[in-house]
Amino acid sequence: MSKMVLEIPDELTEALRIPAQEQSSRLRRELAIRLYEKGLLSMGKARELAGMGVWEFHTLLGEEGIVRNYDVEELESDLETLQTQGKFHLSQSVYDEALRVVGEADDSD
Repeated sequence: MSKMVLEIPDELTEALRIPAQEQSSRLRRELAIRLYEKGLLSMGKARELAGMGVWEFHTLLGEEGIVRNYDVEELESDLETLQTQGKFHLSQSVYDEALRVVGEADDSD
């Protein structure tokens, strides 16, 4: 597995209005948000870069006013996660309809 290291000159990190101990994690979150917003990273990979859980990253996107690029695979994953955690149960017909609606929206892009 390869790894990318981004070097930021000291004069720029000192100019950041972020406490030094928060800079690395904050910059990773900011990069993840922007790459997701521009469609350069999937939701899962952006969350991984940000070091955040699903709901935590969803909340962050909402706070930043970022529109979710939601596809059928993500809907299926989210519904399975919620059902597995016992958060709610969907009938098969409601589940199928949700997938159909998201799939149609996905096709119109």
